Amino acid sequence: PVAHGEGNFQVRDEATLTDLETNNLTAFRYVDGDGQPANGLYPLNPNGSIADIAGICNRRGNVVGLMPHPEDHVVPLQNPLGENGRLGLALFTAFVQAMS
Repeated sequence: PVAHGEGNFQVRDEATLTDLETNNLTAFRYVDGDGQPANGLYPLNPNGSIADIAGICNRRGNVVGLMPHPEDHVVPLQNPLGENGRLGLALFTAFVQAMS
């Protein structure tokens, strides 16, 4: 589920991207169904985010920022495909299970 309008993840410079990668601050990436890099290809990387980055975290790992918006697709009414699926709920369910 994506509700980004024209937003996408960008970095100031190559050094910033290197810092994110070196310090494992990339929390989520856009990938294909096999977990392989999206390589910037639409619709796998739906907004053109640099290095297929969908989310980053701070150095302590206790704050995460996401470009996709799974919270925007938790109840069936929010599904842009008009189907019954609750597309964003799986991410939140996985978080709760990981914390249990």
